[in-house]
Amino acid sequence: MVARGYRILSKTTFEAILEQLCQELAENGHELTWSLNGEASEEGLVACEIATGIALPTDFRDFLRATNGVSIKIDPEPYLSPDLEIYSPGEIVERYRGLVAQFRERAANDELHASLGLPQLPPEASWSRLVPFAHYGVGDCLFYAPSGIGSMATVVDMDFEDIEGAIENTIAQTFDEWLSRVVESIRLEYSVAYWLPEP
Repeated sequence: MVARGYRILSKTTFEAILEQLCQELAENGHELTWSLNGEASEEGLVACEIATGIALPTDFRDFLRATNGVSIKIDPEPYLSPDLEIYSPGEIVERYRGLVAQFRERAANDELHASLGLPQLPPEASWSRLVPFAHYGVGDCLFYAPSGIGSMATVVDMDFEDIEGAIENTIAQTFDEWLSRVVESIRLEYSVAYWLPEP
């Protein structure tokens, strides 16, 4: 079992963990396939931080330097989240801009949402600090850096209808912790789904 807080940083280490998971799942009638994207450049990482306005956590930066993102798929598909994609820096920027556009469109219609009894968005200063870094079959996982560049970013899940709830729902303190828990979920539940905090 991968201990929480274990630093899954090097490409060789992560590939070894995935190979081990492939064998374990095969013994139980499941197939795990995966692919790494190569290595992220420092220029790409810096461009991502400028575009999103937050400093990527060091452990995530190191992971991207080694892998530039990863795709994982499990067959037969589990009930929840058969696929996981951890984004490359360029994909993070693309997803972030799309998310901000969605938020701004919704903010423009907040009076209508209020008249329908729907929750209103918190100020842009809150949701503009949400940066998607991974996608499950059911939605995004994000870093939340409340003060932007230089502030500590925690991992939260995404609920477009309850942004304040998502911001408050920290599911991991670090990327390392989140990734370790995903590995545990694959091993124990045959699913990449991990978004619930410990009680």
